[in-house]
Amino acid sequence: MPLFEEFLRTGHLGPVILGMTPTDVMIAIGDPQDTSKKSNPLQLKYGCAQLSFWKAPNHRTHHLREIAITYQPEFEPLPETLVFTDWNPTEPPTELQFRSFMHKIGYLPVHLVEGPSGSQLVFLSGVTALFANKMVHSIRLLQRETKEPTAMPLSDEREPTIKQILEMLEEADRATQIGAHGAALLMAWAGLEAALRRAALRAGKQGKIGVQPSILIRELFASGQLTPAEHSTLEELRQRRTALAHGLAPMTVDVEIIPRIKAIANRLLGDELTSSHSEPRY
Repeated sequence: MPLFEEFLRTGHLGPVILGMTPTDVMIAIGDPQDTSKKSNPLQLKYGCAQLSFWKAPNHRTHHLREIAITYQPEFEPLPETLVFTDWNPTEPPTELQFRSFMHKIGYLPVHLVEGPSGSQLVFLSGVTALFANKMVHSIRLLQRETKEPTAMPLSDEREPTIKQILEMLEEADRATQIGAHGAALLMAWAGLEAALRRAALRAGKQGKIGVQPSILIRELFASGQLTPAEHSTLEELRQRRTALAHGLAPMTVDVEIIPRIKAIANRLLGDELTSSHSEPRY
């Protein structure tokens, strides 16, 4: 059953994640209660949950780009397929109730944004909680840009070779051996992110420099390139890396993390590893 904690931490609304097609969503949770008249974005409504799908230019298929659970101005319960087992308000939830739950699970936001109409809490997962008049207005996860304006093709010389990716992972091992676990995580993640881009390109996704890692992870999972366990592991590691790289409150980095990253990176590289000896070094 869906967990509210999981949604806050990973952006998973039960079996629903960003990157899915409308058909995939309906197979997973059933037919919506309502469908928008507009087709781009296409919006499917499931109680207080609204799923928005966009179709990019020159693409045939819509993909889920926003999940919104809206409690205001009118309160509606979630349908049975999406109801949270650990957070199931029967009336409009208050900001205090949300903050109490947040502290109970030990998952705190990284940004607080105050505005004239209310405030927002932003989590490392990308989930945003919006409040108005001391009440929870909505909780959202939105995929904004798929790439930066300067994103370069995978074939560009800026993209590391297989050998260079393996060297990044080996450097992470050396950092671990001297106890520099934070540095090891940053270097291992660099190699993993390059492997994610290669896997995304093979799957016909946005495998370009500049694509946000969270988008790479979600799209690879939605296309079946990552297992549920790998997706959860990568999202956890992405948040740890982000907290470390941006000087947020320290998160524990243990020696088990690097082998997990290496195992996933090696699987994503797959057959490319066998031919890496023939690649030129830049």
